[in-house]
Amino acid sequence: MTNVPPLSIFSWNTLADWCCNGDDQGFPYVPEAARDPKTRAAKQLEHILASNADIIALQEVDLPERFEKPLQDAGYQVLYRRRSRSPLGLLFAVKKSALSIDVKLEFNLGDDRIALGYVVTYADTMLVICTVHLKAKAHGADVRTQQIEKLVQLNAAFTNIIIAGDFNDLPESDCIARLQQSGLEMVQGPTGVPELTTCKMRKTSTGEREMQRKTEDYIFYHTTDIKPIAPLVLATPEIPEVGLPSVEFPSDHLSLMATFACVSQYPSRPEASVESEKPCPKCKRLVDLAVVEDALARYFCVACGDDFDVAVSQSNPVRLPLEYQ
Repeated sequence: MTNVPPLSIFSWNTLADWCCNGDDQGFPYVPEAARDPKTRAAKQLEHILASNADIIALQEVDLPERFEKPLQDAGYQVLYRRRSRSPLGLLFAVKKSALSIDVKLEFNLGDDRIALGYVVTYADTMLVICTVHLKAKAHGADVRTQQIEKLVQLNAAFTNIIIAGDFNDLPESDCIARLQQSGLEMVQGPTGVPELTTCKMRKTSTGEREMQRKTEDYIFYHTTDIKPIAPLVLATPEIPEVGLPSVEFPSDHLSLMATFACVSQYPSRPEASVESEKPCPKCKRLVDLAVVEDALARYFCVACGDDFDVAVSQSNPVRLPLEYQ
């Protein structure tokens, strides 16, 4: 097998225009400019294309034409499916130069929801990659539990699978625990599970303001030959006092980026401390750098895919690219 570049996956609940309104169940406290469709469309597309990911998995998309042609022009094969009883849908895009696309996947989860994606070939391995948006809110818990069981079945049917999306449940919930019990592992950040992936201000039934800061978006994997090679990277917008969305960041959810690679090509790294926003020696992009104190190891920049061997010592640590920023 020839050297295969790392595989990057970008997942984001984009916040549909249909949901981004100023009523009590929407976003009554954010500035009107943050809900403007034209402003949001430009910011959404800018954020998505800037990821340059091999896989783009979007949830809560009501206007697929906003993304389809720009992604196709950028070299992606795009798949979109809208729910039958809602204007919302999933959009899944694969960079054709990065992967061999075998067949599309549409797996019924129940209650008008599916897992949408492709079966692809990566590093001579068949890999299922899909996105989901599970039933929301406390009153949807029973339905969400049933959808989780469907994902458990899907996981059992394949040797290598990655599932990214908005699961609408907390890390400590029974639903997330059930996924992990089935063998699915969560891609975590540098310090573990992210503190939040969504932040919004809502009006309570008594008319008071309530800031909701929750972790509900994840990237799960169950694989043998393909593993994450960098911590999960989240968008880092400035969050106003009234929560998201903002004029600069068009969703109430943070985007997630995970990077995978063939285990045989990228063995595990030793522990490393991290310094932020240093230039990669090849592509010059700003990435996080690991300060490694070890004898010899193979490292890589996931922004450009360059990999190299570097000798380091405790007396003369060498700064190496660690993760896409």
